[in-house]
Amino acid sequence: MLDARHIALGLLLSLVAAASLADPATPATPAAPAAPDAAAPPFVEGAHYERLSTPLPAAPAGRVTVTEFFSYGCVHCFHFEPIVDAWRKSHRKDVDLVLVAATFRPDFAMLARGFYASQVLGVTDQVHEQVFDAIWNKKRPAANLAQMADLYASLGVDRDKFIDACASADVEDKLKQAGDIMQAARVAGTPDLVVAGKYRVLLSGLAKATDAFKVVDYLVNL
Repeated sequence: MLDARHIALGLLLSLVAAASLADPATPATPAAPAAPDAAAPPFVEGAHYERLSTPLPAAPAGRVTVTEFFSYGCVHCFHFEPIVDAWRKSHRKDVDLVLVAATFRPDFAMLARGFYASQVLGVTDQVHEQVFDAIWNKKRPAANLAQMADLYASLGVDRDKFIDACASADVEDKLKQAGDIMQAARVAGTPDLVVAGKYRVLLSGLAKATDAFKVVDYLVNL
């Protein structure tokens, strides 16, 4: 006759055997890792650039315009020019760099007249960097038309043709257009960069001047 201990042991063994025959428990599927947040943009509106309240006229279809407002009389523009030149040589083929000579000071306006005269004569690419060099490294004066004509003549530009160009209707038109676009873009200082007619690069928000065209390239792709 079986005693209670043998009966209890038998029941326990039966339960163990039944458990061994049952399907093994399916392990819990680990939760999928959370998707990482989308990468933050490298430049932030309000810190590195701002939108113009009134956009400038659009570029032709398929083109993007980067406008630099500058003056030969601005030392910051002088130091910025090598950075501009390096970017000019490497930017996308569908991007156009447009230079607008500032006119909001009398001395800047005189130098702007010279810049636009060089455009009328077709020599801007030839003399642009040399004018900066003449004013800031060689200390050539350019406070009036005669001095400015001497400066450009020293760079190989015909002096008489330069003086005639400075007084031409074409240059007067260019000066007016420069004043209008500066007013529309609310340009208060130089250098100033506007991308695609609607974004201003906030140069004061950048750690270094060489970052300016990183912002430009970012905005070109927006």
